[in-house]
Amino acid sequence: VRGVNYGGRFIPERYLQLPGTAELFQGVSPPARVLGRPVADVSLCDVGATPDAAERFSDFLGTSIREDHFERMADLGFNTVRLPLGYWNLLNASEFLEGPRRAPVDIAARVDAMERILPPAAYRGWIDDIFAHARRHGLRVLLDFHAAPGGQTANVFTGCDQGIGNVFFDTPWNKALALRALGVLAELCASHGRTCYGIELLNEPAGTQGPSYLQAGDLDRRALLDFYKLAIQEVRQHVPQDMPVVINEWPAWLPWWMDQEPLTYREYGRIAFSSHLYYYGPYLQEQEAARHNHEHDLQLLRRFFMTTRYDVMVTEYGMSGHGSGSPQSDVFEYNRFANWFVNELNRYGVGSMVWNFDSASCAWGPVAARRVGRDVIEWKEIFDGSPGQPHELHF
Repeated sequence: VRGVNYGGRFIPERYLQLPGTAELFQGVSPPARVLGRPVADVSLCDVGATPDAAERFSDFLGTSIREDHFERMADLGFNTVRLPLGYWNLLNASEFLEGPRRAPVDIAARVDAMERILPPAAYRGWIDDIFAHARRHGLRVLLDFHAAPGGQTANVFTGCDQGIGNVFFDTPWNKALALRALGVLAELCASHGRTCYGIELLNEPAGTQGPSYLQAGDLDRRALLDFYKLAIQEVRQHVPQDMPVVINEWPAWLPWWMDQEPLTYREYGRIAFSSHLYYYGPYLQEQEAARHNHEHDLQLLRRFFMTTRYDVMVTEYGMSGHGSGSPQSDVFEYNRFANWFVNELNRYGVGSMVWNFDSASCAWGPVAARRVGRDVIEWKEIFDGSPGQPHELHF
């Protein structure tokens, strides 16, 4: 898998500053706190409260989804596009289930507004366009269930920043709705045949530090495993056994999954795992320090890959955290780092997907960007394994 994320479209994230972001969020602000906890940033649910929300979001999608993006991906050697979607892109929640709402009333009102911005049929048109663009340029699409009802974590990428630590996915109502949404996602995948690579069940469930450092709001993994079993059964009603269904997990949780009974091909079809690798902190501008920072997570991935029956891939990794990206002042060797990172992930997995295709910051959008810092990232040569020293500084 030589992949790239096409993120920030159906679930806008302001930090990416995609074209149309300023207009989408103009005059919009989030509450300062929810249930006593601070809200980090404005999100799509806040746009939902504006009287022209449908026009704003339609304009944003029309501006940010373009066929030439897929042409560039293909020209650079990518073969897979990960498409993050939210449950409201797939179904109208109010038409599917009755019962208690997903979250306290002050949060539910914001989420209701988000769900009403556009009907699922409108989103489907843009999603189908993305598949058409991908197919014309020889790319496949991994459908990523990026945002679940109630929020599987406290982050704007769930569609609504609910306040730090406020996570409401783990309720019967939200899980039932998520299963319905995954069924629709699988139907969507099936309708596009083999252009659909597979389905990723749930993006970044709360609990980044693993079982040894549980925090308030972390999702219970045993309950999550039970949900995944039901989700896979739902998905398999629509897609074949050999199509990958991907479980996303943080590296620190992979040892826990190694201790669980395997999800066998006979019962569940082809199951793969994915993880995400990022660095957040002061700039690391030396190659050895930047690579060493990922040592522990890479060791966990290697062990998981070598001792389980599952394929594993990294469906998000970043070029950020090493400098401003300015060609005048950023001295980090991004091409050298990307070359090492991609090849390292290929050694103990089936591939990787960089986050993101584009961004106002070249480090967060290193595929669309012509340069990151002083470097042109030679993606095609990296995928071919030809430039530089791809395996130096292994840990």
